[in-house]
Amino acid sequence: MGLTLSAAISVFLTKVANERRIPFEITADPFYSDEHIAMMEKRICNAKMVRKASGLYFYITCYVSKKEYIPTDKEVGIDFGIEHNLTLSDGNIFDVSVKESKMIKHLSKKINRSWIRNGRTNSNNNLKLAALLKKEYEHLYHQRKDKANNIVHDILNDYDFIAIQDEMIHNWQSGLFGKQAQNSAMGLIKAKLKTVQRPLSWTEAFPVPRYVRYADV
Repeated sequence: MGLTLSAAISVFLTKVANERRIPFEITADPFYSDEHIAMMEKRICNAKMVRKASGLYFYITCYVSKKEYIPTDKEVGIDFGIEHNLTLSDGNIFDVSVKESKMIKHLSKKINRSWIRNGRTNSNNNLKLAALLKKEYEHLYHQRKDKANNIVHDILNDYDFIAIQDEMIHNWQSGLFGKQAQNSAMGLIKAKLKTVQRPLSWTEAFPVPRYVRYADV
């Protein structure tokens, strides 16, 4: 609705006379409001676009206020294994295995059969199947990462001091229990714990020969 300047002034003065006050609220500079200060504390410091199998994503890094750490005066030792992926010294057990989906196995078989039949992997059909397979593996990785994040979060919240052996988990994948180690998120958990700024005790692991000959005592 358009108004002339004289009509707008007339409406304003009538409103003032009827309500005996200025017909709008006067507030301070919104720059110093609580909402704006909170937004400034979470301001963006970096952003980049990443292409993945499932589409394009923006990775945004923000500055946020650091949470105050509340000590628990508790300590724990962590042992990695196959039967139970994480066994804590206080008796808690975490299993973080996420197996490959049926769709991954199905797509892998179709690609292999097509390669055997046609002798090449760059056909249009194979490229489509490979794109779907990458998408499924991406989803599998996110499932394992989510489990690892939840477990690391629980451990850091419950304990002040963490003792752990630096297991060579990547070597386990080529051993007798390779499939179980590959399906787990133990490697992700170990990598996340290594980046934590918290008192940690690391015991270096070393490979042991398959056949060890003991000397007679």
